[in-house]
Amino acid sequence: MREQVLEALRRQFRPEFLNRVDEIVVFRALTEAELAKIVEIQLEGCGVGSESVGSRSRSRKEPEPIWPAWATTPSSGRGRSSA
Repeated sequence: MREQVLEALRRQFRPEFLNRVDEIVVFRALTEAELAKIVEIQLEGCGVGSESVGSRSRSRKEPEPIWPAWATTPSSGRGRSSA
């Protein structure tokens, strides 16, 4: 896998750039169980138990949109004028 990644980098970037890179670290993708454990550890660090979050997450309603309807959105590039 490492050789495949290095070969892809060689095809994508010029040698001048790659010569400036000190080290390339290749990671494998995390499994769902590993991600769940990381989330659990982070929640414990915040003082929130994973059991309380798990029970709430199933009954939660849809989150509110981040952008108000009148605001400029990344997809539209339009918004309310400031004048």
